[in-house]
Amino acid sequence: MLLLLAATPGYRANADAAAAAFDAGKFGQAASLYQQLVAANPVNPGVWKRLADSRYGAGDYADAIAAYQKALELRADQPSYCAYDLARAYAQAGDTTSAMRWLTQAMSWGYPKLEEARADTALARLHGRSDYNSLMGIVDASKMTRTQGWRYDLEFLARYVKVRAYHPFKTTTGDRFVSRALHTESQFDAQVQSIYDRIPRLNDVQIELAFMRLIASLGDGHTELGLGPRPEYVNTLPLKFESFAEGIFITAAEPQYRALVGAQVLAFDGHPTSGVIARMAPYLSRDNDYWIAAFLPQYFRYPALLHGLGIAARSDRVSFRLGRPDGTTTDAAVTTVTDAPYIWNELPSPEGWVNLFDTLPAPAPLYLQKNATNWLTYDAPHKLLYAQYNRVLDLPGETLAQFAAQIQSALDADDVDKLVLDMRWNNGGNTYLNGPLLDLVMRNVTIDRPGHLFIIIGPRTFSAALNSAAYFERNTNAVFVGEPTGGKPNSPGEEWFFSLPYSKVNVSLSNLYWESGWPVDSRWAIAPQIYTPRTFADYLARRDPALDAVLAY
Repeated sequence: MLLLLAATPGYRANADAAAAAFDAGKFGQAASLYQQLVAANPVNPGVWKRLADSRYGAGDYADAIAAYQKALELRADQPSYCAYDLARAYAQAGDTTSAMRWLTQAMSWGYPKLEEARADTALARLHGRSDYNSLMGIVDASKMTRTQGWRYDLEFLARYVKVRAYHPFKTTTGDRFVSRALHTESQFDAQVQSIYDRIPRLNDVQIELAFMRLIASLGDGHTELGLGPRPEYVNTLPLKFESFAEGIFITAAEPQYRALVGAQVLAFDGHPTSGVIARMAPYLSRDNDYWIAAFLPQYFRYPALLHGLGIAARSDRVSFRLGRPDGTTTDAAVTTVTDAPYIWNELPSPEGWVNLFDTLPAPAPLYLQKNATNWLTYDAPHKLLYAQYNRVLDLPGETLAQFAAQIQSALDADDVDKLVLDMRWNNGGNTYLNGPLLDLVMRNVTIDRPGHLFIIIGPRTFSAALNSAAYFERNTNAVFVGEPTGGKPNSPGEEWFFSLPYSKVNVSLSNLYWESGWPVDSRWAIAPQIYTPRTFADYLARRDPALDAVLAY
């Protein structure tokens, strides 16, 4: 085949022309060119997929089906995606029997985009059919009793766990450490039956907690039950809780609760904080226990959860026992509001809130500045270029490739002895976008040396950020500083949320395995070579022990 390609004049030019025609929406022209390409190279799965997409775009559904079948045979994409393409093509061609068969196959192979599939107009000929509605979880909830509705959701959830979650059950075979799954499949079924039987005796929040614990038992951080859009989770405490080595502290609040900022939370409605953490931990989906420090404090904002677990006396208010740096204690009651239901990625806190570091006399250290974007600054006295890498995303006004180019320009323009990539706030994005940054670091022989390249990590370093950190670890001479990551190098991943039919509770089930480390890497986390735990004492003193360790290295 290599000789055939070498002897085929214009193959590269035809490939470029086909791609240009496809991108311009000239699908008939693109299909003609891709047909020539598959004639020259019939074993390339990607070209078959483009041929199929071009024929589909041109309305040539019968020929598109043939090309999609070849693309599936050659595994041009995940089988569930190929099957879904075939369902759409058959539906457009008017063959609803075949369309339904391939849609069923796509779902049984774990097709992840359920919400998009439910709204896909290409499948309009299937809409309203009983088998389609059953498969997609489309029901008239008004005709269900509460018990029927929640039980329908539970059965739907259990069914989709088995076809969509990457590794949901404990095994005794070679894949036993892929996830932290707590149950075998039969044990999972027993848990489902137990919840099914108890639903009539539980209130809505208690049912959601049962679902949450069931999903957490599947053992990975991307397989989770979301709190929205249920109305009980619109009401939240206007406080930000953070975990430090000394305990849980309130680090930000809406202005009316500014007096609570800086206090340590000793108890929730009389329940000691350590016991509250232990009580809530089984409901938190996670790759490792370091994630508890990063994410579990978010749950403290939801009195509905605290009330459902028997921790808070009311679902709209929590009374706290608070400790002060001078050793005194006070009590304070906080009532829910509806203007900030989810603040996980609003860093350092929602606009208008009072942050503890704003109330202190000295400027905030670099790691507490501009946490919602990617940015850099040069420290000339120390010849240190500090880049805060907060999201593996193209952010408004700047792509990640442009951010990497900024770093390269700074390396070229300044006398840089040390480069710091601070990833302690980075909880993910799109792993593929990390390439330009990894590439520039690997190519810079001046920086990519022991003692000159540093990566700061912490419990919030997760998902695409964890993958990116793992690639830096594998391919560079970086020294890692900080705390262990909230994700592990090899683990299930991806988030595709869908809503349960009756309750509309959001659920994400991981459907891919990310092997960012070597296949034999079974670590629960990436651990730093220089351990600098985050303490509240350092926070108050405006110290950054991680950056201090870099400067002293």
